[in-house]
Amino acid sequence: MDPKLGAIMTQPSVGQIVFAVFVSFGIAAFIVKKFLDVGYIWPACATVLLTFFAVHSYARQDVLQHFVRQWPSAFFVNSVISLLPVQIVAFGTLGSVAGYWMAMRYNYWRKHEMK
Repeated sequence: MDPKLGAIMTQPSVGQIVFAVFVSFGIAAFIVKKFLDVGYIWPACATVLLTFFAVHSYARQDVLQHFVRQWPSAFFVNSVISLLPVQIVAFGTLGSVAGYWMAMRYNYWRKHEMK
């Protein structure tokens, strides 16, 4: 544990990345469809915004310089920084479509099967 930064993260495995991004954006799309009744495009667009926000928030010059001096390149300030942007956008978009589809199926089930 670094006294200046707190906990230090290493890069998660590819399976963890796929699962976490897919499921988190799937849940977000389900909630957005269920409660706001909008399409999957909003959570899918949020994948791009999340990438820019994470880089802007956690990849500051002073923090990166401290990291280069103290830790090997396999360690990251935050676990979001260890994800490749293409992983976030690709799996987040797929998760958004899946979550939207599950919300549509859930609404259908509630309407037709619960009588």
